[in-house]
Amino acid sequence: MLLHWSVVEFNFAVWIFGVLLTTAFTSVLSLLSHNGHVNSFRWLYQGGPLEALSTLWSSRKVLQSRVWLATLFGLVIGMGFSVLDKALTKWIDVEVVGVNPTTVLVNTTQFISASGIHSLDEWNTYLRDFNATNAINNMFTSNTPPDKMYKPVMSSYDTVCDTMEFYAFNQSTQLTDGCIPVMFFTAGMLADNYTSSVEKNNGYYKVVLSGVLEDQYPLEIAAAVRSFYNNVSFGITDLSSEAMSERNTGLPSMPRTVSTKYVSDATVVVTVTTSRFFLAYADMLKSNVSDFVAGDVLIDEMEIPENNTFVANIRLYGTNMDAFICYGAYKALTCAYSTMTVAVTRSDMQPIGNSSMPWTSTMLTLQYIVTDTINVTDMRNANQQVSDTMSSLDKNFYADWDRSRLYILYTVYDKRTVFNVPSPVLWIVCVLAVVCLSLILFARCAMNYRYRGSMYLVVVKERYPKSLLVRTRFTPHLQFEDLDNPSERPLTDSSKSDIALNKI
Repeated sequence: MLLHWSVVEFNFAVWIFGVLLTTAFTSVLSLLSHNGHVNSFRWLYQGGPLEALSTLWSSRKVLQSRVWLATLFGLVIGMGFSVLDKALTKWIDVEVVGVNPTTVLVNTTQFISASGIHSLDEWNTYLRDFNATNAINNMFTSNTPPDKMYKPVMSSYDTVCDTMEFYAFNQSTQLTDGCIPVMFFTAGMLADNYTSSVEKNNGYYKVVLSGVLEDQYPLEIAAAVRSFYNNVSFGITDLSSEAMSERNTGLPSMPRTVSTKYVSDATVVVTVTTSRFFLAYADMLKSNVSDFVAGDVLIDEMEIPENNTFVANIRLYGTNMDAFICYGAYKALTCAYSTMTVAVTRSDMQPIGNSSMPWTSTMLTLQYIVTDTINVTDMRNANQQVSDTMSSLDKNFYADWDRSRLYILYTVYDKRTVFNVPSPVLWIVCVLAVVCLSLILFARCAMNYRYRGSMYLVVVKERYPKSLLVRTRFTPHLQFEDLDNPSERPLTDSSKSDIALNKI
């Protein structure tokens, strides 16, 4: 439960709760003050833990073991009550939430165009883990005022297509039938006549391209996708794909996620998201990498690195693809892993802007800085996070390429600090507060002041009808102004004084 309190209000409430706890404990002692040493312990407890411990240590040989242990147990319980309020706050989190929402449309010109390939330079970032959701949120709010909270307008959506008509590397290699045509290809195109494919089991395919290449070798194994919808062709190309060469050994490229989207006039949004990384380390492929996608040896056809063969293991499920592709034309066998998600959605939000995107564009790029082993599952999850976020943005986050504008509709909030209190903790606090207050009121009404007040109060009220502050001297003897010195006569002698300390 969120409590919209200021820090001062919250700390005051915690202080009040602590006062109720400690006062309730002394009220319980008041109710038990008729028994044994309880009243003495109550006065001792009012002197603080240090005084109580010191007195207990001095009394260890005087008091009976049962009484001494009971007194020690009571002191421990009292100290526990005094810190219970602090302990409960450990389960309370401080959060920043948005209040007073307003809507603002932000448009920027932060995209670049090079040789017909478009990219939004502002929406690129680097991150050290695969938490793509946090990275995207940070990009959306990187330049916002510190006292404001900007959230892009999200919307629910319906999935229009759940199966791809998938082509591997060229239009002659169709692997599946579906409702949206998608082609996965490389930047260096291979001759169609040398392409073959085989389905090894349900959803797993091996595609082999051997022989002649147009440029003798592929310029890059790019995470490139081309999709066709309503006779409109659009796609995604990683602008910074690694070129293949003999120098690419080890892991020449860190993982990268790229995403783009197309908004049609039929209120359909197609979002394509792909992630990939390169490696070129032939010695480790057979033992560690070759079977992680399809479950068997990948490079049967590539025993000799320079046999000019291109092999891909592809797994297709719904509108998702995993591919592990290798090329054996160099001494260093060059490979790339890529995972792709295509989301075709429909919603009621009207498109912002006046034109669709060019066929090849990059809306968002995430570069992962990985210092440990690359986890393929993490890459898949990050890819799915980006796809879900871009789909939820729907027709928001829309680029009008003709007018060189990117439009994003934000909901703007004022920031406010709140306290997130778990419901069980809140119920415990409320119940304890009611119980403590009931004990305090009952002890106040049922017990005489001799059993609920301090020693000072008891001494003074024997002389005055009300509690008063009077002068007190501690040298050479304890004296209260206008009161007899109790140390100069027996406490049982009540005939010479109105104090009647024998009643205490």
